[in-house]
Amino acid sequence: MQYNAADKYLRMLRAYGVLERINTDNGNSISNTDARDAAEEFFNQCYHFKDWIKKDASIRVDQDVEEFINFSSAMQLAADYCNSLKACRFG
Repeated sequence: MQYNAADKYLRMLRAYGVLERINTDNGNSISNTDARDAAEEFFNQCYHFKDWIKKDASIRVDQDVEEFINFSSAMQLAADYCNSLKACRFG
């Protein structure tokens, strides 16, 4: 499998766009399930973006990606959210 971090980044932006539309354009027409699914997808894309950065052969990373993530409160939030979902599904 090829890991293209730019493609993953664009997927992450599309997931964010869905959240933006839910927040601004739906009024009462969006279900709680749809909103939860959109939030889960966005955080999932954010969290797994780090793996794609590490595996994309075209990117030379001078800094430890995991260390960078650990010092980013936004990425820690995404990691905690994704890990809590994984624990619920498989635990």
